[in-house]
Amino acid sequence: MRSLTPITLSLLKQLGTPLETTQFQALCQRIADCEEPAALSSLLPYLLDERAERAHAARQAAQRLLDHTRMEELGWLEQELRSRSREGLYYFDASSLSGRWRNLHAGTLVRTSGEPGFFALLAVSSFHDNGFVREMAVRLLDGCADGRELPYLLLRTNDWVPVVQRAAYAAVRRRVVPAYAEQFLRNIALCDRLGTQRRNDLRSLHEAIWTLLRSSEARSARQAAFTSAERRVRRAAFLLSADSDDDLRTVILSALRSDDLWIRIWGVRTSRQRLYGAALRETLGQARGDRSIPVRREALLGFVSDHPELLVSLLDPSPSLREMVRYYLRKSANLQFADVYHARIQAEATGATGPGDSVRLAIAIAGLGETGTKTDADSLTPFVRDVRPRVRQAALGAIGRLDAEGHFHTLTAALGDSSPRVVKVVLQAMGSRKTLAQRDILNAYESQRNPLCRRHLVRAIGALARWTSIVGLLRACEDQDHAVAEVAMRQVPKWCAAANYSRPTAAECSAVLRLLSVSSLPTPQRSRVQEIVQEWDR
Repeated sequence: MRSLTPITLSLLKQLGTPLETTQFQALCQRIADCEEPAALSSLLPYLLDERAERAHAARQAAQRLLDHTRMEELGWLEQELRSRSREGLYYFDASSLSGRWRNLHAGTLVRTSGEPGFFALLAVSSFHDNGFVREMAVRLLDGCADGRELPYLLLRTNDWVPVVQRAAYAAVRRRVVPAYAEQFLRNIALCDRLGTQRRNDLRSLHEAIWTLLRSSEARSARQAAFTSAERRVRRAAFLLSADSDDDLRTVILSALRSDDLWIRIWGVRTSRQRLYGAALRETLGQARGDRSIPVRREALLGFVSDHPELLVSLLDPSPSLREMVRYYLRKSANLQFADVYHARIQAEATGATGPGDSVRLAIAIAGLGETGTKTDADSLTPFVRDVRPRVRQAALGAIGRLDAEGHFHTLTAALGDSSPRVVKVVLQAMGSRKTLAQRDILNAYESQRNPLCRRHLVRAIGALARWTSIVGLLRACEDQDHAVAEVAMRQVPKWCAAANYSRPTAAECSAVLRLLSVSSLPTPQRSRVQEIVQEWDR
C-alpha cells in the first residue's frame, strides 16, 4: 500500500491535464479500481470542485479508496494525506489547486453536508491540518450512526487539540453499547492503540471497549467475527471469547475448524492449559487429525504422559513428529522402535489390520528407516517392487538411510521408475555417490518417458563428473519437453562457473564440440563452453 505502482502514478499525473467532465469521471473510476489508498492525496483538491459532477466523481473514488484501507494502516494514511496536502505534493502539477484543500473552512463542511458523496469528504476532513475543520468533522461524524464514522472518531480521540480530542472521546464513549459491538470488533486494530497512546490517557476508554466486547451481549458479534476476512479481527474474536463466559470447549472446537493456522495452534494450546477430562481429549483428538504439522505437534504435547496415545502417534505422517513421539516414549518406556515398525509393516502387508492402506504401510516403512539398522534394509527390498508408488518411495528412502552402499544396485535399478517421487528419493538416497552411478543416470535419462522424472535426472546430471556432466546437459538441452530442456540450460552456466581442474579425454572433447555444433543454447553460453573445451584441447 505504501508505494504506488507505476500504473497508478501515470493515472494520477493525468489529473493535472485538461480533461472533459466525462474523461475526468472515467479517470477517477480507473484510479479507484487500482485500490491503492495512497492515491487519495491527489484527489483531495477535487473533492471541493465547483463543478458538481467532478466533485461527485472524486468523492466516489475517495470513498472506494477509504473502503480498501486496512484499519491498521488508517493512521499512516492520515499522516500521508496531511503531509502531502501541506506541501502541495499531489503527484501532478497542482499550482492552481494547491490552496483549494488547505484553505478549507469548517463552514464549507456544513454547507456541503447534503451533497452526494459527502461522507468521503467528511472522513478525510477529519485528517485536516486546521483544528476548526477537524472539530467540525468530528461533530458531523458524531451525527452518523451506521458505524462508518467509528474509525475516524477513534483516531481523533488522540488529537493534539483538546477541544477536538474531548469531542471525539465523548462521541466514542456514547457508542460503547452492545449495538456497536460489531463495529468495535471490526475496528479492533484502532481500539488496540487506545491503551498505548502517550499524548492522551485513553486507558479507561480502552478498558470500557474491552469490557463491552467480552460481555454476553457481544457474543453474537464475536461468533460472527470467527470467520471474518480480516485476520486481526477473527483472532481478536477468539481471544475475547476465551476471556468471556462463553463455553470454552465450543470456542476451541470452532478455532480448530478455522483456516487460520495461528488460531488453530492457539486453540490447542488453550485447551491444554484450561480444559480437563473428556473435553480436553475431544479437542486434542480433533487437533490430532489436523493437516498442519504445528497443530498436530501441539496436540501431541498434550499426550506426553499418555503411553497408548503416543504409541499411535508413532505412525504420524510427519518425520519430525514421529521423532518427537519417540523422544517422549524413551523417557517412559524401554521400547525397540524398529520392532514396533516391523510389526506394523507385517500387519499392513498381510492385511491383519484390515484392507491394505498404502499410507499406513509407507509411514511404517519410513519409521523403520529412521530407527532400524543395516540388517533391516534387506527386509524392505520386496517393497521396492510394490505396485504403489508411495510404498516404493518409502522403501527406497528407508533403504538409502539404512544401507545405501550395500543396496546401491537396488537404488540404481529404480532410476527408471515411472514415478517422479520415486526417482527423486532415489537420487537423494544416492547423495554424493551419484558419480559412481553416472552411467546409470545417463541411461535412465535416455530411456525415461516421464518428463517429470527426466527433470530430476537432469538436475542430477549437473552434479556428475565434470565432462560427463556437460555431455549429458548438452543432450538434455535438446529434450522434446521444453521444461526439461529449460532445466538443462539453467545448469550450463553453473557448469561454466565451476572450477576447471580435470582434463577431458580426446573423445570427451570431440563429443562436446559435436553437440555444441547443433545445440540450441544461447550464443554466449555456447561460446563459453567452447572456450573451456579449447583451452584443454590445445
